[in-house]
Amino acid sequence: MIYHVYKLHLSEGDRTIINTKGWDASPRAKAYRALSFIDGGNREMPLHVMCAALLGLYQHGLSVEASSIDKVFDYDNGAPASLVGDVHPIYHCRGLRSLSVGDVIVGEGSVSVCCDFGWASMPTQVALAFADMAKRIACQRPNALDSAA
Repeated sequence: MIYHVYKLHLSEGDRTIINTKGWDASPRAKAYRALSFIDGGNREMPLHVMCAALLGLYQHGLSVEASSIDKVFDYDNGAPASLVGDVHPIYHCRGLRSLSVGDVIVGEGSVSVCCDFGWASMPTQVALAFADMAKRIACQRPNALDSAA
C-alpha cells in the first residue's frame, strides 16, 4: 500500500513568536500545541487536524510503499533495516522532524493521526476532506530521496 505522510511543521517565524510571546500568541502556535500531545480519545482531534491544515502547518514529508502504517512509523523513526526492509521510499522531504504525534498519514481509503500512543482514524467526512486537501499541500523542500535514510 502507498502511504503519504503529512507532518506538522513550524516556521522559524512561528518559533520566534512562541519563544518571545508564548504558545497563545498566534493561531498557528495554538493549533500546533493542540496536536503535539493529542490522544486517540480526544473528541476534538478532527477539528484540531483540520485547523492545522487550514493554517498551513502540514507539509508533505514522506511517501512510501509499505505493508502497514506501523512500518511507516518505524521507517521514519530510524528503525533497523531488519524491521523495515519491506518499506520502499517514493519521496522523502529533507529537514522535517521524524513522524510524530499530530502527523497525518493518508493511505488508500484511510486517514490516520499519530497519537501519543498508537493511531486514531479520522471520521469519514473529515478523512475525505483532509485527503482532498492533502493533494494541494505542496512540498516546499527539494526531494531528498538520495540522501534520505
